[in-house]
Amino acid sequence: MTNQENTPSCSFTSCQNAGTRRCTGCKVAAYCSPACQKDGWKTHRKACTGAKKYNCFLIRAVPSDLTKGDLTEADYIEPMPLDSYGEWSPEMKELKKRTRWDGILEPGKFYSHRPVDRWHYHVYQQYEKTETPRNPLVSRCFKGDIHGDVAVVRSCWNFTRVDTLEMKPSGGPKLAWLLQWGCRRRLSVGWCLRASLILMFLQSQSRG
Repeated sequence: MTNQENTPSCSFTSCQNAGTRRCTGCKVAAYCSPACQKDGWKTHRKACTGAKKYNCFLIRAVPSDLTKGDLTEADYIEPMPLDSYGEWSPEMKELKKRTRWDGILEPGKFYSHRPVDRWHYHVYQQYEKTETPRNPLVSRCFKGDIHGDVAVVRSCWNFTRVDTLEMKPSGGPKLAWLLQWGCRRRLSVGWCLRASLILMFLQSQSRG
């Protein structure tokens, strides 16, 4: 049972109910319901650390804080702003240097199912000579075992941790389209499946 004395009030200013739901972006603001969280987002997004825009995110196989008991999706995702953002080869070199990965598996460029060509995603996966830990977040998207960390870089526009955590089926890409497009353009069917499912999870619309 929740200890009401230790439960913060709902962060939506016009509500005095207990805030039992934490914002997945900053994990500081608390809300009593999805409705209050939605209504309070216009104000909260200005202060939410999870709404800060970055050009690259890492989806970790193992969260950085192993002492935390109740892990959320946000604990596996961390920003990694790239200085070489926008240049494919320097991006790869910087990722490898900063992550200290032995190697990088790179599925290439993927576009939205929507008729736009102004931006795309690059998805990179950690490659090591020894076995890497299972990545639970990406594995759930893939519905199979994916190991190691994954980096996602979006061209042109930066995106936020909240965008990364948002999962709206109506706003995500068509999986069948991504599979068809990706497997025509890339070498590995396995990688097409992985990248398409990762993108299905990541490519979502932010609130407002």
